[in-house]
Amino acid sequence: MEEGNAALTNEEYSIAVSKFSEAIEIHENYLSALNNRGIAYQKLGQFELANSDYSQAIMLDVDYFDAYFNRSLLAIDFHQYYMAQDDLDYLATNYPDSSKVFFGIGLTQTYLRNYDDALSSFNVAIALDSLNVELFVNRGTLYYYRKEYKLAKSDLEKSLELDKNSHEAFNTLSLCFADEGYYDRAKEYSNMAIELQPENPYYINNRGFVYLQIDSLVKAETDINRSLRIDNKNSWALRNKGILALKSSNFESAKRLFIEAIKIDDFTSDIYFYLGEAYRGLSNDKKACEMYNKSIKLKESKGLNSFNEHCS
Repeated sequence: MEEGNAALTNEEYSIAVSKFSEAIEIHENYLSALNNRGIAYQKLGQFELANSDYSQAIMLDVDYFDAYFNRSLLAIDFHQYYMAQDDLDYLATNYPDSSKVFFGIGLTQTYLRNYDDALSSFNVAIALDSLNVELFVNRGTLYYYRKEYKLAKSDLEKSLELDKNSHEAFNTLSLCFADEGYYDRAKEYSNMAIELQPENPYYINNRGFVYLQIDSLVKAETDINRSLRIDNKNSWALRNKGILALKSSNFESAKRLFIEAIKIDDFTSDIYFYLGEAYRGLSNDKKACEMYNKSIKLKESKGLNSFNEHCS
């Protein structure tokens, strides 16, 4: 068990699985070994094996907090948000003073686009743990999604007061400044995030998005393609590559990229608006209107008045 924990700490996840498996062979009902092997499987992207270990631990102890919580995070990682919510609702009932639980609920509700519920949960979590950097980062990110940039920046700056190396805070601050049109500040914060996490595909892609905003298309393409080489399932990078294609009037390629991104995760911001633009470029007004309307329903509209006369 100690060797498995050491491997987990050192991010040697395959070794951790092997060591925890040995512990379980000696003691088949070893709860901590099952839970921690689940964590290792989760880090390896093996959803079913991780879920099996967490579920077995819960069967052995129906009050095992860590297994419930880790299973909820696993479900979030694999976009099974309602499954995550079931576990978190159970924990909230039984552990009403746990900031971790309300953090998890806030995260899940954010992905479900229930922003008011998400905000309420993050507020409870911060009231319970007012020095938690991750809570301020995630509430700040929620405010960013709501386009409440002043509140977003306040939370993100608070997280940097608590941890000056919060790369997540630098990354989301970059997105806030980009949305507000302060592109030099946006690049500055993007570079800070990438300096701390040089192989993070999301941060690299987000800098690419900043370059997209200022039509620095060669630099944008370099960052976006690098992001996809690191993680070819990065839906945000696929979206941005689609925007690049739109800017080059390559509407068929843009459509394909946006559809690929949606299959991975339809939470990706403004994806239906951009898909509508691709269909519009292909002179498919019916599909364009369908996507624009979906974008409006999801409150992702970028201002569609110029095309309203085609969408009745």
